[in-house]
Amino acid sequence: MIAFFKTLLPSVILATQTTSPLFVLSKQQYDREVIQDVFEKSLANPELAQGLAYVITRYGAKMGEGLDERQATVVKKGLEAGKKVLARSL
Repeated sequence: MIAFFKTLLPSVILATQTTSPLFVLSKQQYDREVIQDVFEKSLANPELAQGLAYVITRYGAKMGEGLDERQATVVKKGLEAGKKVLARSL
């Protein structure tokens, strides 16, 4: 189950930063607002938001493994932004 989230969350974060299905990141600045919008949608379901907050807190440090440096940085920033949004559900 955790392997699923370790694949899903980085993929979602990277997908918010590019329109390319290949996740080719541009040199543009990181867009935190888009990621915050994604995580804010989970706040409508407190159990989902709390579960995501737990997974990010517990396993977030390992979610950038296997990615190139730029992707890992974007995922790390995205998880930090998501954690701040999800903290509202706790």
